[in-house]
Amino acid sequence: RELGADAVLDVNSGTDLRTWLRAADGSLPDVVLEATGNPAAAVQAVEVVKVGGRVTLLGVFSGKTMPLDLDRVVLEEVSIRGFVGSPGVWPETIDYVERGLIQPGAIATHSFSLEQYAEAVELLKRRADNVIKVTIDTP
Repeated sequence: RELGADAVLDVNSGTDLRTWLRAADGSLPDVVLEATGNPAAAVQAVEVVKVGGRVTLLGVFSGKTMPLDLDRVVLEEVSIRGFVGSPGVWPETIDYVERGLIQPGAIATHSFSLEQYAEAVELLKRRADNVIKVTIDTP
């Protein structure tokens, strides 16, 4: 909520996401973006998108796999798309940070020096110590 979300749900909480979403406004989303790289979140994205909807996977899963209901994908015509990068988004993102509209520090949980780069990457791969995002401080 501190980042501006109207509602927040921890995918590991055991809450039925479809019920939660329908309680919020009575509908399921047309599009679901999964940007965490958490396999449980990707599975839930496919489970909750409306019939004929689209799931876009932006997160990096670090080699982790997930069980996926492929019958739902086929029979309910759910489109799944992987996507890397965001062309042209950085100038606007930098502007938003400079104007204080977004606070990236809220999700940057760990900071490393350039010399600790390999340690930072390893932490992200293991998803240890409640890591969300790391920053690399350069001289």
